[in-house]
Amino acid sequence: MAVAPPVPIPFPTSTFPGNNPQESSGRLINCYADPISDQPAQNNYCYRRAPGLSLLAIMGSSSYRGGLTVHGVAYECLDNIAWKVHAGGSLTEIGTFPGERPLAGIAQNQAEIPDVVAVDPDNGAYVLASASVIDATGTITVSASGTLGNVLTLSGSVAANDVVNLKFTNPALGSKFPLTLTYTALDTDTLQTIAQNLTYLILVNADLQAVGFTATTTGQTITVTENNPHASATVLSYTVSPGSETITFNPSSGSLVNYVPGDAIALIFQNPQMPDLINTTVSATYVVKTGDGAALIATGLAAAVNANNTLFADGISASSSGPTITVSQPGFLGNQTTVIGQGPANLTVLFTYNGTTQIPQQLSGGQGTPDAFTGIPTFYNGFGVMPVANSVCFQDSYFFFTVSTGQVFATVQNGLTINALTYVTVQAKADVILLRGVAFQGVLLLFTTGSCEVWQDSANPAPNFPYSRVQVLEFGLIQYSAIAGWDTGFSQLLWVAQDFGVYWLQSGTLTPQKVSPPDLDRMIEMDVRNGVQLEAGCYIFSG
Repeated sequence: MAVAPPVPIPFPTSTFPGNNPQESSGRLINCYADPISDQPAQNNYCYRRAPGLSLLAIMGSSSYRGGLTVHGVAYECLDNIAWKVHAGGSLTEIGTFPGERPLAGIAQNQAEIPDVVAVDPDNGAYVLASASVIDATGTITVSASGTLGNVLTLSGSVAANDVVNLKFTNPALGSKFPLTLTYTALDTDTLQTIAQNLTYLILVNADLQAVGFTATTTGQTITVTENNPHASATVLSYTVSPGSETITFNPSSGSLVNYVPGDAIALIFQNPQMPDLINTTVSATYVVKTGDGAALIATGLAAAVNANNTLFADGISASSSGPTITVSQPGFLGNQTTVIGQGPANLTVLFTYNGTTQIPQQLSGGQGTPDAFTGIPTFYNGFGVMPVANSVCFQDSYFFFTVSTGQVFATVQNGLTINALTYVTVQAKADVILLRGVAFQGVLLLFTTGSCEVWQDSANPAPNFPYSRVQVLEFGLIQYSAIAGWDTGFSQLLWVAQDFGVYWLQSGTLTPQKVSPPDLDRMIEMDVRNGVQLEAGCYIFSG
């Protein structure tokens, strides 16, 4: 029996069937037919793969506006609803997101739990996700060691004409030192009256007063205090001749090193990202009172923190327990707040966390930005700092928001707080509207309707805008959505400029090339003049 020869399979040459079943030989799925010769024969085609789609989730919406995948979760905006699409296809509705046109940017930052922000060109910026707000905290312990001042206690017997010499030694206090006070006992003196007379000599001595010495008497005990930058180097010594009085020092060294009544102890707050705390010193101060111990000083300092209006406005608060003060500030910005302990020179140990004064402690553990995200899409204008945004992008740890009137605002690093001073204005041309900011190949491209300004990170310190302008391109943007290609892994930027031509900017250059023929320019012009919304997109397949 004869075997029939192989019959070529009649693969179709079109993705779509014909007008009727007789005209169609099937439909191409995830491929397309590419002719390899001018002959119409069936075998003159090769079949190339094309990207395909599979169903992940159904949202019941008709108009796709834009989206972004963040840590395995897709944030998608369809119609006027924002969604989270999880890897298995389950859906979480975030809430109503105003507008109906394509997004003018959706971006995330590099916070541990990223902030996600999307911009509708008509309604402004909305936060779609942010970390829960957790306070940054730090503890400060006022040293509980030491006594108030230096105590001299007289003991022994008293005889007339006994001479007591009290010597103050400190080379840093000038030519008047060492300085010796002398008292000669009378036959009516007791130890108590000798202590009173020595105290009197200290109080009336002009040289001691000039450098901050004071003294008080209780019974036969003298308490000496000193308030000047060199106090910790002062040493007291004595001689008694020929009588039998003795003077006992407490502490035995005689050095004045502990907090005393009248000492002003301060907590100084600084934060390079917050307007109130960048270049100014904001402090909370407590003045030590007689009888104060470490716990009372801690209570007074905490109260001073809470009473400071500037610190209150920045969310900083304090509480105390015994000698320990706990300072708190909501959100991740608190992680950059430092507290510096400051007091007189005779405070050698103020805070146990560092053992000396003037060394800062940094708060830690903060997370999130207060009031940024309410659980549904939350309107965002930098908490009243900027006008309504018309685009957003992210680069070098900053969100950049553009405003149609020409301003560009930058957030703090990996956060949503904006300093009112951290913005610039595009100024290359006056008769233009700022449409879009795009991060591409390490620079910030600010597209107006008549030009494109190129800005680059110059590490300008806060609160200055972190970027500086390096170049101006004479090719603007016809519509905010007529641009694509900055996506990770693509890096081939194409857009429609104000002359209705399509321009191409490759990675590694800032010289655009026109790639559209005149016919396409005329088609684009006709659609734009008829009010058509242009929308560009890109994808990668097979390289």
